[in-house]
Amino acid sequence: MWYRIPSHTGIKLSARPIEQATHYLTDKITLSLPLFAGLLTPAHVVTEGWLNEHLRLAQLPIGLPDGNADGVNPEQTYVPIPEDHYHPEFDDSLPLDMHSVLQWNPQATRTKLFAKLRFVFLTETTRPTGDLVDLIAVGGGAYEGFKVQQGSQAFEALLAKLNAKGKSTVGVVPVADTKGMEAALGSAEWKDFVAAAKRYIRLS
Repeated sequence: MWYRIPSHTGIKLSARPIEQATHYLTDKITLSLPLFAGLLTPAHVVTEGWLNEHLRLAQLPIGLPDGNADGVNPEQTYVPIPEDHYHPEFDDSLPLDMHSVLQWNPQATRTKLFAKLRFVFLTETTRPTGDLVDLIAVGGGAYEGFKVQQGSQAFEALLAKLNAKGKSTVGVVPVADTKGMEAALGSAEWKDFVAAAKRYIRLS
């Protein structure tokens, strides 16, 4: 949906998750990477109705009461609109033990979740993109791509280098589409990549 945002509201929309987000708009809570990225920020998960109410109030003439108890337009006095009035419904596919509003509220412990991790994407392209990359970036993690055409020995050398640099961090996390990589490289060569990764994965 397209929105015309009055400049005086200070509201900015982003199609991708960002660390500075204050609200994540969705009609349903589902298990999706974009929503998980939103949970790694201080953002409240709300429906589009929350934004629509802000925009409605922003269009009221200055000084016009809004019919509330105090006779004051909240948009003009910067009174926040309660997020709990606009909580999305839970998708039917969501496990029942996740049907709790509190679980989806902002939590400081989730921010910077990946701050001590570096992800290495094994790809056939120069740079990884997509929802998983956005999730890692918002969570404070670092990432880079490795072109598998360079071979397993070059990959192992990269892992050794990253581990030597990051002894104070939790570790390096290789990421790959295993079926896709095996199809592209062949079973034997892909096994060499897997063996290299296992030698440098550190758990703590």
